[in-house]
Amino acid sequence: MPFLREGISLNLIDIHCHFLPGIDDGAADSDVSIEMLSDSVSQGVEVVAATPHYYGKKRTIDDFIKLREEAFLNLCERALQKKVKLPKILLGAEVALTRGISARENLDLLCIQDSNLILLELPFEPWGEWVYNEVERVISDWQMTVILAHPERYVRMPWDMKRLKPFFDMGAVLQINAETVVEEKGRTKRFLKSGCPCVLGSDAHNMYNRKSQLGAAAKRLAELYGESLLEQINEVYDIIGLNY
Repeated sequence: MPFLREGISLNLIDIHCHFLPGIDDGAADSDVSIEMLSDSVSQGVEVVAATPHYYGKKRTIDDFIKLREEAFLNLCERALQKKVKLPKILLGAEVALTRGISARENLDLLCIQDSNLILLELPFEPWGEWVYNEVERVISDWQMTVILAHPERYVRMPWDMKRLKPFFDMGAVLQINAETVVEEKGRTKRFLKSGCPCVLGSDAHNMYNRKSQLGAAAKRLAELYGESLLEQINEVYDIIGLNY
């Protein structure tokens, strides 16, 4: 638990990261993966979730799990060769929300390892009622806790916040991208000040234009909002079972 300011600390858990090699638009190979993870560790990150993109129209869940396992084993083998100690890794996915995703067989295999947490990416288009229905069925039919990836990308104006309220009422949690905290994006500030249940994620893809800024984001939160917000985030980790 990194010390950020006197009396203030935050568990640095990266709930959203694309470091597995060669499986999506993240790390191109295992050497890049190791560089990304080493950079995360240097920032104080203790746990990293591997969340490669899952698109239901591209492959079955079973095929995705096989590819993810292969990528993970390749990473571990390379780390052993280079004598690099990796942080605690939790296998998961960033699941694109599509019509019928809640009825997919073996959907639970896409949850973050050893949990009922599923990271969902909402459509980048106007939402119909089906979006809310699918999320509700994922929660009710599968008894999952939904984490909504980077909501700051969907909510452009202050009045757009109301589009997210039904998800809060269902018990969903927001995952804020670290870079938007560091850059002090206005819409990210609205989420953080609203009292909505939030956690942080890097959404890192590489080491040049999309690297992890989780450590810097945690420090910025401490400077801007102090102990109360950090305690709130730690409480969310406790509630959803992600405090290590």
